[in-house]
Amino acid sequence: MLCFNQQRIRYGALLTLLALAAVGCGKLPTPQPTPNPVPPGMRVEIYELDPTEGETSLTAVHPATGKPIFLKTPPLIGTSDVATVAEVEEEYPLHSESVAFQIDLNTAGAAKMSQATATPNGQELVLVLNGSPVAVAKVMAKIGTQMVITGGNDTGEFARQISALTSGK
Repeated sequence: MLCFNQQRIRYGALLTLLALAAVGCGKLPTPQPTPNPVPPGMRVEIYELDPTEGETSLTAVHPATGKPIFLKTPPLIGTSDVATVAEVEEEYPLHSESVAFQIDLNTAGAAKMSQATATPNGQELVLVLNGSPVAVAKVMAKIGTQMVITGGNDTGEFARQISALTSGK
């Protein structure tokens, strides 16, 4: 009788371990974003950051530092180069904002981005949504058809702009 109970306990423990392994110890996978076309009237632009003010550069405000920055014109990527956009939740956010912005480029946009980032040298790109710079990112690798911009800052502007763009409001 004692032997039978010990065997039942062992099988119960084994089944519990198998169930935990199947569930992944309770951690659920992060849901995938739902990419959507850029809503009518909304603008997505990506500019190369110009280290000095040029004759054709636009002056803007750095979203994190509040200091003036200069954008090379025309933009590297415009709304017509974007196939879809999506809001993505960051699993391990660097700031209080846990949102990231996924951009999928169409064929023309991917060709422009691939050419501009063919030799990554730390150049900086500025994401401008509806006329407001919301992120500045260093290019560390060649970018093709898709990019995910993370980080933002603690002001909430990055998350607000992305939410407005992806919800169409």
